[in-house]
Amino acid sequence: KVSVALRALIMLYERERMYEEWVWACEKLLKKNPNHVYAGRSLKIVIFLMKYPYDRPTIECSQVIKPVKIDGDLSEWGKAKKIVVNVDDRIVKLFGQIPPRRGKKEYIDAGSNVYSMWDNENIYFAEERKDKEIVCDVVGQEMYFSDAILIFLDLANIEGGHAWTDGEYGFFFCPTGPDNRPHKWVREGHNEGKKEYEPEGVKVASKITGDGYVMEMAIPWKSMQVTRFVAKEGMEGRFTAVIVDKDKEYRGQINWCDMKTSGDDDSGWGGLIFR
Repeated sequence: KVSVALRALIMLYERERMYEEWVWACEKLLKKNPNHVYAGRSLKIVIFLMKYPYDRPTIECSQVIKPVKIDGDLSEWGKAKKIVVNVDDRIVKLFGQIPPRRGKKEYIDAGSNVYSMWDNENIYFAEERKDKEIVCDVVGQEMYFSDAILIFLDLANIEGGHAWTDGEYGFFFCPTGPDNRPHKWVREGHNEGKKEYEPEGVKVASKITGDGYVMEMAIPWKSMQVTRFVAKEGMEGRFTAVIVDKDKEYRGQINWCDMKTSGDDDSGWGGLIFR
């Protein structure tokens, strides 16, 4: 039989956030029985692993010379690095959030490749989604109740927790809607309180395919100047992408990097670096 200590190693390898939960479980067992052998060993292993350093996953944003044409065609994205957001991706399993299972099968059937590039005027994102069913019946502030991608950015690169402070942004995009056109929304962080609205100047275009969709987005730097900055090579920030899968009977989300188990906590997001 696999010992409790070995189970702890396997589980902690897959999910960093289980450290605290396992410590709590071990301490509870030891409180009942101070001589509990496996609980004692497991607790020592967990404490060691909690001290072991690791690097957060990072998306590399490649610089382009010519502006990207936002038309739903990804032929200009050959230089861009991608991240994978699906239930099988190793980074997502280690650092992200995956919806719970229904029986033996994951109930979320969507997955995306997400790309990023930048120039002096914009930061660009593209999503290449595989999804059996596209449902976009809710747009605007509650777009996360539709098939959508949510892009979270902290350009101030300062941990603000759940507060949505200056320099933090959440951009929401749907490939279509009740009016058969793509939609956009922004959650803008301010020290005095967040603001939400449909952003002017942000461009989005999409194409629905036989097995999902492709979508391109351009976000002007001038629309993200709550904290003043100039985009340049080597600049770093924080980033994560959440894909929402909405079908007729259920809705689920996959968060690429969420080490604090709460999508709004920027200290748990991945890294963003401009090359």
